[in-house]
Amino acid sequence: MENTQNHNHAHKIEEALNLLNQAAKEKKEDLLKSVNEKYSHLRDAFANATSQNADTVRQWKKTGERFIRDGKEKVIDTASAIDEQVHRSPWVYIAGAAVGALALGFVLGRSKK
Repeated sequence: MENTQNHNHAHKIEEALNLLNQAAKEKKEDLLKSVNEKYSHLRDAFANATSQNADTVRQWKKTGERFIRDGKEKVIDTASAIDEQVHRSPWVYIAGAAVGALALGFVLGRSKK
């Protein structure tokens, strides 16, 4: 009986870790997509600039591309760090998710008088 309970607990923990890992990957992809979308407008604006100030435009384009590259690197580093933290101490994130769900349930479950 105790072995079955341990197996059930291990299975639940494994499910929770898989959900957290999946959420971290989705966030990483969302962050990368957001950065690409945000900075693509900047890149397009530089590409459509007039040739009157070609040197200035080239310099701005290089600066914009550097910002995009640096932004992508920061997003990737941040997402990787979050993923590592979740794997190192999953209970903190499980507890945080439980507290968040409890608070959301409390707020949504209150009757409005």
